[in-house]
Amino acid sequence: MVMEPLTLFSRTQKPSQVAQWIRELCPGAQFAGNDNNWSEATLRFRGGATEKSLTITHSPEYYSEPGWSKQMEGMRGYFSRFPENEQQQNVLMLTTTFRFSLGLLFDPDYNPEDDPRIDLIQQLAAKMDAVFFTPTSLRDSQGRVLYDSRGGSNPEAEWPIVRAQVEFDADGPLVDWNPNSSSDPVEDAPTPARVVRRALGLAAVTARAILEQNPAYLDSVQGRSILPWRWVRMMYLGLFGWGKPALKLIQWAEALDLKSELEPDEWETICTPLGELSPQVQTNSTWRLEGLVVLAWALGKYEIPPHDELVAFYPMWRNLGLLNVEHARTLIAQAELRPREEIRVLRARLFSLHWRLQEYRIRPAVIDFLKFAQTCEIGPLNISNWPMKDGDLQIRGSRIDQTPQHLIGEVHSITIERHLAINWLWSGPAVYSETQVNT
Repeated sequence: MVMEPLTLFSRTQKPSQVAQWIRELCPGAQFAGNDNNWSEATLRFRGGATEKSLTITHSPEYYSEPGWSKQMEGMRGYFSRFPENEQQQNVLMLTTTFRFSLGLLFDPDYNPEDDPRIDLIQQLAAKMDAVFFTPTSLRDSQGRVLYDSRGGSNPEAEWPIVRAQVEFDADGPLVDWNPNSSSDPVEDAPTPARVVRRALGLAAVTARAILEQNPAYLDSVQGRSILPWRWVRMMYLGLFGWGKPALKLIQWAEALDLKSELEPDEWETICTPLGELSPQVQTNSTWRLEGLVVLAWALGKYEIPPHDELVAFYPMWRNLGLLNVEHARTLIAQAELRPREEIRVLRARLFSLHWRLQEYRIRPAVIDFLKFAQTCEIGPLNISNWPMKDGDLQIRGSRIDQTPQHLIGEVHSITIERHLAINWLWSGPAVYSETQVNT
């Protein structure tokens, strides 16, 4: 490892998981903030008369939109000035998959040859499947050069796993694995019962996020409290920091044992007192509504709205039995999924939509999307039911290049969540949030 400023980039977008890994590697690490919204972690190393420290900085605002796409475009522009070769193309491709970043501050500066802090961050980078960015290179998790300013690379350097899943053509579009394939492994595809429990868990997470905006938002959802009224009244009055709707939500989730399905940060979100949910967690949790509608569709409980419309969450929640324990239990017991062929078709359609939106963010220009869908290497892409105008994607009546940027960003976020949900339905993985949505 050269002695240059270091920044970690990866596809991981789970601050709580990264915090857990840091604690495993350095039990004495001190965090500023909770696991979902920490701003920095300070690690101290003692050796002889000198104390060394490593501060790992974390800023959700940095890797959030709309700024993140501009940051990645800037990184691609930076590497495009390096010598042209195969490694450059791989790096340009890799930057399109980054979703997370950590800063690294050393006091005193690190010794590239013999410094326990370097060993620790390399272990962390390996867990994250991350790379190191320096002013002169991109390096793998062990510090070996993937590509540098001279066009060089270390043949022993290991590219992140995602390197084989995307091709990058500097003069053409980004493409992924063939979404029309019906031969993907299915052994990890979730069972109908698992899909129901994941849907109910997401209903609880999204409801908690909406409650942060206004506790009255759940008043129209039918349900009853599981605790005696005197406890409900105490909670409502704020003796323990909870309002009545939030109490109902927690008790409903506990009655269905949803904690076993939810990821740790999701359960923490549900249990966070009203008024204390961070803006970033609230935003991320609210967007899960768009993945939830895909699961509800797969269960035959709700229809997916058009690509440029947000889901109406009240009726969807009701159909899933939010705050109604008996309704939800019946749903679990009678769980059935749509035919796998219908899931495959929707997956192919969402891939094509996500591809077009992502491509436009990278290269904002009109294309003949209709022709491309038929002639691209992985085609034909399924663009059925996506409205077109003058041959390209239409958003709320306008061709994509004539659509306000904030609407394009909104549709892009909708599509990411729906694409993630359909990919999870198709083949897992076990952890919902780790589902890949490459384009």
